[in-house]
Amino acid sequence: MVGAKNPMLLSIKPSFTKSIRIIILTLTCINIFIPLLCCKISRPPGMKLPQNTECLILRYSPSGRNTGFNNINISNISREGQYPPVIYIDNSANIYINHATFNAKYNDQGKELYRNIFAGNNLVWTYLITNDEKGNIFTVSSQRKNKNLVLTKYNGTGQEEWQIEYGYPCSTETSASVIGTDGRGNCYIAGVLPNGGTSRNFKNNYTFIAKFNYNGSLIWQNHCDSEQGIDDIYRIQIDKKGNIILLGRGSGSAHSETPGINNFDFILIKYDNDGNRQWVTRFDSKQHGYDEPKDLAIDVNNNILVTGVSEDKCTTVKYDENGREIWTSWFNSSENKGSSPSVIKTDNEGNVYITGRSTTLWGSSFLTIKYNDAGKQEWVNEYSHGVKGLNSASVLVIDDSNNVYVSGRGSVNNQSFFFDTIKYTSDGREQWVANYPVSSSFDIPINIFVDSNDNIILFGLVNRFS
Repeated sequence: MVGAKNPMLLSIKPSFTKSIRIIILTLTCINIFIPLLCCKISRPPGMKLPQNTECLILRYSPSGRNTGFNNINISNISREGQYPPVIYIDNSANIYINHATFNAKYNDQGKELYRNIFAGNNLVWTYLITNDEKGNIFTVSSQRKNKNLVLTKYNGTGQEEWQIEYGYPCSTETSASVIGTDGRGNCYIAGVLPNGGTSRNFKNNYTFIAKFNYNGSLIWQNHCDSEQGIDDIYRIQIDKKGNIILLGRGSGSAHSETPGINNFDFILIKYDNDGNRQWVTRFDSKQHGYDEPKDLAIDVNNNILVTGVSEDKCTTVKYDENGREIWTSWFNSSENKGSSPSVIKTDNEGNVYITGRSTTLWGSSFLTIKYNDAGKQEWVNEYSHGVKGLNSASVLVIDDSNNVYVSGRGSVNNQSFFFDTIKYTSDGREQWVANYPVSSSFDIPINIFVDSNDNIILFGLVNRFS
C-alpha cells in the first residue's frame, strides 16, 4: 500500500482526434543533467491542458535506482462537448479519470481496473472528485437543466451508487469549489455563492457548506455571511474530531474602499461535526496589502497551519483549534526579491515543511523550509537547475524517518525544462537530485508518494507536441 500524502485532482483538455496517454516511467539515473526540450499546476480543479497531455509517473528507489516503466493508452472513450475530464490520484497511487460521459481507473502499474460509459445523462462537466477510505468515488458535476450541482457516488468498480441534485436554498446558482470525505463515508462540499457580487467586489458573496451521509442524504447545510467578503474557497480539511476547516481568500474590506482588487486576506472558517460555525478568522498583513493563501494542513494536535504569500514573502501562520494565532513566520528569498509557497505538510512531531519558489536575479529557485513546532526555522534550502531560468517546486512528501522529498519544474535559460526531484534528510542535508527532461514550461509534477518500501513515486503532467 502506498503511503498517502497529497491526493490531487486536475483536468485535461479533451482531444477528439488523438488519445490521451498516461505514461508510467521509472527513472534510473540520479544527478544527471540531460538538455532536452519539453511543458495545484495549481491544485484547484478544472484546469484545462493542451491536447496530447500525458501523465508521467516516475519511480525512484530509496537510492534513486530505476525500476522500469509502463504506459497506458486511453482511447476510444466517448466524450461530449468542450469540457475536460478530471484526473485524480488517490492515496494508493491509483489513477481515476472521470467525465460526464465515462469513468476509468488504473493502478500505478498501468493496468486498467475498470472503464464505464454513461449514455443519456444530464451532466455537462464533472469538475471535482475525491474518494473515501473504502475506495468509493464522489464527484461534483454541472448539469443541463438548471444551475444546481449534481453529486454522484460510485463504488469500487466505478458503478453509480446514487446521484442527487443540490442547490443551496434561495440561491439561483450553486457550484462547489472543494470536496472532502471523512472516515465514516460522509461527503462534504463547499463553495462561494454570488449574491449580487461582481468580479471586483466580493462583499456580497457568501460561502456555503453541506454534509451528505454515505447514502446521499443531506445531513446539514450552513453558510457564512456576506460581510466576510469571501472570494473563493481553496481547501477543505476534516480534523480528528470531525470538525471541518475551510481555507479561502477574502477581500480586505475593513481596510479599503476597493475590496477585492489588491488587498486580499487569508480566511479560515471552522464548523463542528453538526454544522455549527465555530469561528471565522482572517490574516491581514500590517500594510493591508495582497495576502494570498496557498495551502492548509492540520497537525497531530489539531492545530491549523496556513501558508501563502503576504507582502511578497512566504508567510506561514499557526492557529490553535479555537482559531487563536500561535505564531507567524515570514521568509523572503536570499536575494530579497520575494518568495511563494506551494505546499505545506506536518510530521508526527508537529514540525512544519513548506516548498515553493524564491525569486532570484535571473529567475527563480526551489524553496524548501522546515519550522519546528514553535515556529523556529530549522533549515532552508534553495535549488536551481541552472543559474538562469524559472525553477519552482510544486509537491512535497515526508517519509516515516522525516526525510523530505520535493519535486518541481527546473529550467535552464527557460529553454530546457526538467522534473527535478530532491531528497533531504530531516536536518536538511541534500541526499540526491534526480532530473527528468520534459518539453515545456507548462509541464509540472502534481503529486508525490513514498511507498511501504521507501520507493518514491512522482506523478506529473506533460504535453507532447508530436
